[in-house]
Amino acid sequence: MQNFVDNSTPNLYNFPAHDVDPAIKLRKDWNVQYCQAIHSLYRNNLTGINYSDVDMFARFRAYGNGNQDKLQYMDWLGITKRPTPSLPTQATGVSGPTQQPSDFVRQGFMNINWEILSVAPNFKNVILGTFEDVDHDIYADGVDEKSSAQREEAKWMLWMEREMKTYIDEVRSSVGLKNQQPDYVPETMQELQMFSSLGGFKLKSEIAIEEAMRYTKDISEWREIKRKIFEDLYELGVAVTKDYVDPQTQKVKVRYCDPALCVIPYVHQTEFANMPFAGEYIFYTIAEIRALNNPDGSPVFTEEELQEIAAKSVNQYNNPAIINNWYIDQFGRYEYDTFRVCVMDAEYKSDDYKFTTERVNSKGETVVHRDEFGKVRSGEKRKTHITKTLMVYKCKWIVGTEFAWDYGHQFDIPRPTPSQANLSYHAYRLKGGSMIKRMIPLLDSIQLSWLKLQNAKAKAAPSGLAIEYGSLLNISIGNNKLSPLEVLKIRNQTGDILYQATTHRTYMPSQTNYKPIQELQSGLGVQGQEFLQLISHDIDMIRQIIGINRIADASTPANDQLVGVSEMSLQATSTTLKPMYSAYITLKERTFRNVALRVQLMVKFSGEYELSYFRALGSAITQTLKIGSEINNAMFGIRIEAKPDAQEKQNIIEAAL
Repeated sequence: MQNFVDNSTPNLYNFPAHDVDPAIKLRKDWNVQYCQAIHSLYRNNLTGINYSDVDMFARFRAYGNGNQDKLQYMDWLGITKRPTPSLPTQATGVSGPTQQPSDFVRQGFMNINWEILSVAPNFKNVILGTFEDVDHDIYADGVDEKSSAQREEAKWMLWMEREMKTYIDEVRSSVGLKNQQPDYVPETMQELQMFSSLGGFKLKSEIAIEEAMRYTKDISEWREIKRKIFEDLYELGVAVTKDYVDPQTQKVKVRYCDPALCVIPYVHQTEFANMPFAGEYIFYTIAEIRALNNPDGSPVFTEEELQEIAAKSVNQYNNPAIINNWYIDQFGRYEYDTFRVCVMDAEYKSDDYKFTTERVNSKGETVVHRDEFGKVRSGEKRKTHITKTLMVYKCKWIVGTEFAWDYGHQFDIPRPTPSQANLSYHAYRLKGGSMIKRMIPLLDSIQLSWLKLQNAKAKAAPSGLAIEYGSLLNISIGNNKLSPLEVLKIRNQTGDILYQATTHRTYMPSQTNYKPIQELQSGLGVQGQEFLQLISHDIDMIRQIIGINRIADASTPANDQLVGVSEMSLQATSTTLKPMYSAYITLKERTFRNVALRVQLMVKFSGEYELSYFRALGSAITQTLKIGSEINNAMFGIRIEAKPDAQEKQNIIEAAL
């Protein structure tokens, strides 16, 4: 396989020093070195998602779609390869064997249809259908002391409305106020506590954050992201998402990331918590890179630099092997404008150190000022304080070159606490690998049985007759002598058989049940049943491995199956799929925790963002977000709760009636 990232030798690069002047970290060379170090770890398979995983992921996805390599089965069945020249391939969406079934010599009777017969897409549809209408709502709970106090105050105010209703109504009437009844008044203290535990005392700030997160969910097309997450968990066993601020709309969004193009560090946790770096490989064309501009409007790269970038991309990423013309044509285009370039879009954490000096001036006043990096003063009148802040840096680096852009501080960093910082990427890996990984041996077995069944059918002789020709000779009816063909015609038309019980020497046949015509069964018979049983056995084994039974996949539903038994079977299927759904919930919760933090940051510091949300959510919610953003961003805890399913909704309705 051709390296889809670059053709460089996978040497290990050292990470740049972190304990340097923060001004150095804003330079291109520091950020490029960091990206080179990340890339070298990835190329040497020292990350959580490795370079060698690219081919494996492509193979798993092919099996999941029922498009696995047909040539491997020809090899296993003893088909010899015809020598053909191999062509370079690429692993990002266009990888695959260059040889086709026609490039092989078919031996013996293996002249069959080699197309794949796979049940993997069916099981994928079952899983996607299972989770299609199952989801969890997003809730925000204020966890700071002020929010807790406000909820307690609202709770006891409601209780006071019940306990002192008559007196409160009299006071309101005496001052000319209308009596306002709460939507709900608990009858007992237990009801009050239950109402509180169910989120009955929701604060305006919590409602505003929830509305903002749901709005982000809608504009990000979360339903499609959810489908891709479950596809990746089913086929690859890992899923990745990213939250970000759309540069055009200045709104917080979430997008799906292809794990095959992601760089995730190796960590022990399955949810990849506290990652020091993360990123993904994105392909740009030279024309797209030419359109990049600096803040002052000048182009990021000169045409000479673009030509150097194009030259390094020759014969890679499906680019031509040679550039014939380096000059602009009559239509204002360059030949290399369509060349694809691999870019690493990376984020990484680094501690910044700030040196401040505290001194006493001539008036005896204490003055604090920013000092030179690395300068430590410890005199009587001057003392240096060192402050460490965890920062997130970013860079878009053109792989295999020294060119980069959009490097330096990452903006709108989600901070759960002042000392913490979150990256934009979120990943989760299932323990034990993906379902497809566990199904592959059985999928191969099914395909081999299917091919052998076809071969048996091709070689099987049709049903026929075994005829003792001598018994049909010299047969007459009246004065008409019948030929053997006429005797057979009578049998076909009437079912009667005319034959001589003696031979021409008047000997009787030795068999007591002798028949001159015997039917021959087709050649498939027992062999065909064996192959069909093997296929059925392998499908049942797949159900046991991934935990989807016949009722869940609706392959053989029993008409007389009791409802209770069917529900138990479906519950067993749901239990086996819980790790996959738990992975999805964890990924969603961590993603929208970042979204909540970003929304507060954007409303607090971006007037344009406030205006965009004002138009989408209304003035009341936007103003609440604005006021709430003045509080520390860590004051909201994000939780995920299940929506009631159809049966639960029906139970609630029946209980209420």
